[in-house]
Amino acid sequence: MTSNMPAIRLMTWNINKLSGQIQRGPRSSAAEIGVKRVIGDFLAQDDSPAIIVLQEGCGADCDPSGKFIEWLGSLDGCSVFAGSENRYIRTVVLSRGVHAELAECNKDLSRANRYVALNIDMGDKILHLLALHANANKDNGEIADDDIAARLCECGTWADDVALVLVGDANAAPKYRERLKREWGLTDPFAGKVTMPRYGSSPDVIMGRGMNIENAAVVKSSCSDHRLLTCAVRL
Repeated sequence: MTSNMPAIRLMTWNINKLSGQIQRGPRSSAAEIGVKRVIGDFLAQDDSPAIIVLQEGCGADCDPSGKFIEWLGSLDGCSVFAGSENRYIRTVVLSRGVHAELAECNKDLSRANRYVALNIDMGDKILHLLALHANANKDNGEIADDDIAARLCECGTWADDVALVLVGDANAAPKYRERLKREWGLTDPFAGKVTMPRYGSSPDVIMGRGMNIENAAVVKSSCSDHRLLTCAVRL
């Protein structure tokens, strides 16, 4: 049996670092206009269900007034899920046309608010979505692939054979893609696609299991040193 819900268009983008320079304060107005334009254009492509996952750039360091988060919440028909109730937010999920609820593990958000876990109603099935900005702090003995596995384990039954999509910035730990394929059974339609040319690495990720991931594309933008990833997911 297949789900009776249409495909969900999915986008992920780290918006904090602009033109390869680390932001040490609010982003420029031109960059913010550009980021908003990209998000608006993605939503305007058609009226199908859509999910946008953003990393960085939404907390007090880049958005001290909170107006960017307010703008996200003002978009027609959209709901916002953020990785924390405080002002330092590393992961934000914007959804439209889907029925999504926070997973149980979000009641005690850990690891500096780096992830949002959602259960998405696909009609007769549930899609589990883990949106995250993985920790890469080696001083604490933790690198991104270990961090991703830990976040999945915090989601409890998600470790079982369920429909799962991992979305976000994995911070490019060595061979993390291979580990996620081996240990979690995730497929990787973006393998070999460069998303951060300046650093010669591809930390940004959309991987899944128990679903089809279609029309995978990497899109350039001058508003961030990360390229954005887009695709459609269908159970």
